[in-house]
Amino acid sequence: MQELEVPQWKSIINVTEKQAQSTELVRVSCGKDAAGGVGGLALLTIESGEIVLVNVVGNVKLDQLGALGKAIGNPGMFGPLGGAASPQPKQ
Repeated sequence: MQELEVPQWKSIINVTEKQAQSTELVRVSCGKDAAGGVGGLALLTIESGEIVLVNVVGNVKLDQLGALGKAIGNPGMFGPLGGAASPQPKQ
């Protein structure tokens, strides 16, 4: 993860949950392209001895992440980053 700790990359989501016998980590980082837009996306999860790293290289349009979530059956997974509407307060 040190490779993602450079000025061109910014951590946008960091979640660490410590439990009695394990620690879970979720981290999402974005990299800048030459024009200052999002030129890459890295997702890292560590849970119960399993590590998953997803590295998306190229132009990433954050407002289109909602379509990705919808395609895999979780339309709200990226929250406001994916263009999802903010939850409405209950009446």
